[in-house]
Amino acid sequence: MNEILRGKELPIIDGCTLSDFFNEGIRTNRLHPESTALVNHGNVPNIYSYGEFQDFTNRLAKAITAKLNKIHYRNLNEDGETVIAFCVGNSDKCILTIFAILHLKIAYLPIDCMTSDEEVVQIYKSVKPILIIIEDDGPVRTRFLCVSRAVHVVTLGELFEAACRIRPGDMVEPLTKKKRPWNETAAIYYTAGTGGRRKGVRIRHR
Repeated sequence: MNEILRGKELPIIDGCTLSDFFNEGIRTNRLHPESTALVNHGNVPNIYSYGEFQDFTNRLAKAITAKLNKIHYRNLNEDGETVIAFCVGNSDKCILTIFAILHLKIAYLPIDCMTSDEEVVQIYKSVKPILIIIEDDGPVRTRFLCVSRAVHVVTLGELFEAACRIRPGDMVEPLTKKKRPWNETAAIYYTAGTGGRRKGVRIRHR
């Protein structure tokens, strides 16, 4: 079970993304870096302070960027979006992955581990993610063999190891340089849809 502890209520800043809002809260000390931000009540409990959460998600974002720089990818899909899909269980790793992607000012697309091969192909053709992140190399990877020739699939463990080797530093550079990133797509969620065909619902950064 994950728990995001509620701290002070911060005023919404017009024209900023969730990542900007979070980083500004730490910069101005409204979110104290040493206060607890995230708790994972699993077999091995993990506790992240706001400072640790910001530091690791920033390094994870840099690890994702480094991975993308090694492969050839199309930056934008047909809808002008840059999307990273992931298939990660409900854990602290899922929340860390979401924030790392949001630091890059692009969109994330969660894919349920029980999604069928046919649905995976349908989602890929509709969204064209530039990368798919999976939790491990086991049965989950076989779920994405149907699209592995079209898009690079990487394990979360590989990215986490790379992130741990990156020294703390400045915030990661966004993958997109759009003038109004808060108006861009932040997340795409696929619903059950009608007639047995899933439908993507888009949520903007703001």
